[in-house]
Amino acid sequence: MLLAFGPTLLGFGLYNTSMNYLPASTASLIATLEPALTTLEAYLFLSERMTSVQIVGSLVILAAVVLMRLEKEPETTRVLSPG
Repeated sequence: MLLAFGPTLLGFGLYNTSMNYLPASTASLIATLEPALTTLEAYLFLSERMTSVQIVGSLVILAAVVLMRLEKEPETTRVLSPG
C-alpha cells in the first residue's frame, strides 16, 4: 500500500509545488515526459525489454515535447501609458 500512495502523493505533490516556480506550460511539458522516462528507467534499471511500439511511442513523445518547447512564444505587446 505504501508503494501505491507514496509515489502517487509524492509525484502529485511535487507537480503542484513546481507550479509555484515554473510556468504551467513548462510544468505540463515535463509531466508529458513521464511515460517515456519511466519506460527508459525500466529498461536501464530493471532490465525490461522495450518493444518496437514502446520505442516509437517514446520517440514520438520526446519529439512532441521538443517541438512544443522550440515553438516560439508569442511576443508580448507593451502597453504604453500616456504621459
